[in-house]
Amino acid sequence: MKLNALFFSLLLSVGNVLLAQDQTTESPYFFVDNELPENFNPQSFALINSKVDVSIAGVIAEVSVEQRYRNESDLTLDTRYVFPGSTQSAIYAMEMEVNGAIIQATIKEKQQAKEIFETAKEAGKSASLLEQHRPNVFEMSVANIKAKSEIVVRFKYTEVLIPTNKTYEFVFPTLVGPRYATAEMASKDPWVANPYTNPESAERTFAEPTFSMNVKLNAGMKINQAFWLSHPNTSIQYESENELSTVIPENAAKNNGDYIFRYQLSGDNIASGLLLFEGDEENYFLYTMQPPARPAAKATPPRDYIFIVDVSGSMNGFPIEVSKKLMRSLLSGLNAEDRFNVLLFAGSSEVYSEELVSANSNEINKAIRFIEEQNGSGGTEVLPALERALDMLEDNGRSSTVVIATDGLVTVEREAIALIEDNLGKANFFPFGIGTSSNRYIIEAMAHAGMSEPFICTTEAEALKKAKEFQQLILNPVLTDIRIQFDGMKVYDVIPKNSPDLFADKPLVLFGKYKSINDASITVKGKNADGKFNETIDVSAANPSIENQSLRYLWARQKIKMLADYNRAEPDEELKEEITDLGLKYSLLTEFTSFVAVDERPEQVVERMKNTQQSPSSSSGSVPEPHEWSLIIVGLLVLAFLLISRFSIFSK
Repeated sequence: MKLNALFFSLLLSVGNVLLAQDQTTESPYFFVDNELPENFNPQSFALINSKVDVSIAGVIAEVSVEQRYRNESDLTLDTRYVFPGSTQSAIYAMEMEVNGAIIQATIKEKQQAKEIFETAKEAGKSASLLEQHRPNVFEMSVANIKAKSEIVVRFKYTEVLIPTNKTYEFVFPTLVGPRYATAEMASKDPWVANPYTNPESAERTFAEPTFSMNVKLNAGMKINQAFWLSHPNTSIQYESENELSTVIPENAAKNNGDYIFRYQLSGDNIASGLLLFEGDEENYFLYTMQPPARPAAKATPPRDYIFIVDVSGSMNGFPIEVSKKLMRSLLSGLNAEDRFNVLLFAGSSEVYSEELVSANSNEINKAIRFIEEQNGSGGTEVLPALERALDMLEDNGRSSTVVIATDGLVTVEREAIALIEDNLGKANFFPFGIGTSSNRYIIEAMAHAGMSEPFICTTEAEALKKAKEFQQLILNPVLTDIRIQFDGMKVYDVIPKNSPDLFADKPLVLFGKYKSINDASITVKGKNADGKFNETIDVSAANPSIENQSLRYLWARQKIKMLADYNRAEPDEELKEEITDLGLKYSLLTEFTSFVAVDERPEQVVERMKNTQQSPSSSSGSVPEPHEWSLIIVGLLVLAFLLISRFSIFSK
């Protein structure tokens, strides 16, 4: 019979994947795909250890991950390995080590990589394949792990760290989940809950692999404090006012969640400035600007809010109730000079008022009743609602924000996402996902297009907590009507195309390319509570550095993410081709490109290296092969000739 041997980073177990309510799928884990005998011992194949090296320079994290697998069985095994990652990460390199030989992986179109892997697998060659299933869920397939041998897989990724509330956070994910667990949703989403990951499960009985993480931080500015949220007892060594290092050793307490490291800079600063990288074909830049100081409540610029509320059938009950509480919570924090409106959408849209109204208690109560009286039906197209909301806003220096409360089970065309992206200079867009079956793809796509944060809640208690966080974020605009001017610097492919308002404690971040720099400067203009804002930096103060080569991958990752949002909203062959081309050009893992590595060495060479590694002591007494004797004799003759020649020269 065929068994699936299931291995976890925190445990090793055997079983078939089953559906279960309210459980989380943990990772990494393995499926052994072979036809296995009934007496197969799952402990004979294991993930021995995982090592993670993190180097943070400024706002860029470079991460190297190494996993070592050992096959102690007498069988050659094929495995699939599922692991999580950050949605912000750009995976740009992979290699496989088999019996001491390192095989570099190459990036290929996804189907081509799969065919190369399967061909190698059928031929009995060791091979590995790294694929993306979701932006944050990956699968590594490893074929032909020989009996009594080890395979090491390493991959590298980079990501940019954007602070929230002036706190930087590096997260190394360890969980794939939670995912939908009902049979209906499982048919739409294969990532489902698994009973073998339940901490109370009797199946959690096998040996655990080791895990270690080494983090080095060079902030480029004074570090005020740092700590491990996930491992609070881990020591931190400050090597200078700008640098520190910290290690989670193999014997550290096991963690049932993500590894989270946080730090703050001195004086509550945010690392601002310009990073440059000059490549062989193109040049790249990353610009970050610390937002102006948070204004006093009375100095906050006038604000306009339009609430787009989904009232379709799927929102009945808990989601609609949360929408009302969310809106009441947000509106209660507005000032007399602030304005708002409510727009409901289902099959069509209906508006509370034809124009924005004052945020007083009377209007707020009437707007709540307006929501309660609605019964949605038909389709749920958000594009007409967005267009109608934008028509109500005035580009007059006021901070304008559109809040979209929905479960995400809506029709969001590519045009809707493009509409958000194109109107960032006119309004801010914040999606708020509500409900147990929220479509995270759509909510995250709208948030990414709007350069904002996706807020998603599945329970009423969670919704109230998220609503408070949401309120703190969107009620504190510190800079509006932002315009960015590049003088003496020819730039292109700048992401984002337009800039939303700056909110308290969240920096302005721009990725882009440039062709030339000539006495250049970057100026950010806008309006705040004190009137006009103007900040200029001298580009000549930033020198292009090879150490910033990650900018190449980070720019491409941002571009790919934007195109992927479009493609999920409205699948398109041209978009798929564009994403594929970017993945191949920049050597990046995407949903349409994969890394593949194949050990092409002859079988006898592989076996000899394996035996040499296993028996180092016996290799010194082994007898050379006939062709090896020939090489030895030739070498001795050449050495003798050189010695004789050297002696004759010095004797003259």
